[in-house]
Amino acid sequence: MALPTSILNLISARADELGISPLDPETDLFQSGILDSFALAALISIIEDELGLTIPDSEVDENKFRSIASILEYVKELRSK
Repeated sequence: MALPTSILNLISARADELGISPLDPETDLFQSGILDSFALAALISIIEDELGLTIPDSEVDENKFRSIASILEYVKELRSK
């Protein structure tokens, strides 16, 4: 399973703005500055809207959104519930 293009586009656009290239699936999105609280809110909105999933506030944890790989793992976990 791959993440929707809109999620990858959001992350890639932020990486491009910061001059981060190439983007590795394990790149720490917070440490690199690609994700901040505003971008995380946008990312969560895209995941919920496009994938039809609900992310409970109690599960909004930086570790689940730290990298493309961790986001993919978390989305798989949500889908299996």
